[in-house]
Amino acid sequence: MISGRFNDQHKMNYMRHVKEALCARSVPVDMVKADFAGARFGNQTALLLYRAKALLTFCTRDYGEKTGAQYETYIELEYAHQNKLAILPIQLCHEFPPCPKDEEGQAQNALVFRSDLVRIIDKDMSDPARVAEEISDAWFRAIQYMCLCDA
Repeated sequence: MISGRFNDQHKMNYMRHVKEALCARSVPVDMVKADFAGARFGNQTALLLYRAKALLTFCTRDYGEKTGAQYETYIELEYAHQNKLAILPIQLCHEFPPCPKDEEGQAQNALVFRSDLVRIIDKDMSDPARVAEEISDAWFRAIQYMCLCDA
């Protein structure tokens, strides 16, 4: 599942480009459809989190902020961490972990996004094709690893 802040059109377009490139590479990925102002996507978020095997976190500076909305990146990251989903951060901000305005978001990001966590970096949000390729490579390596462990 793609997780990111939908508060900026550039961010949304970037995440959509990565999603489309992943789908073209046969990587099963989805994200909520927030196509218009005032869109409600709580039910979509709950269903996608329930089905998710991994969380692709698009880490802009405000990622993980506790905004008071019922469905937000803070809640998505909390769910993924508590349910031991694989978390693959895509670092889009200059500092890591992301540093949202609120202390609760900062604390959770510091806990979940450890310094030794492997991440994909595209600080200028300029290369969604490369990011998708790196995610795809990681996905298929993980599948191969799981198959080897089951053998």
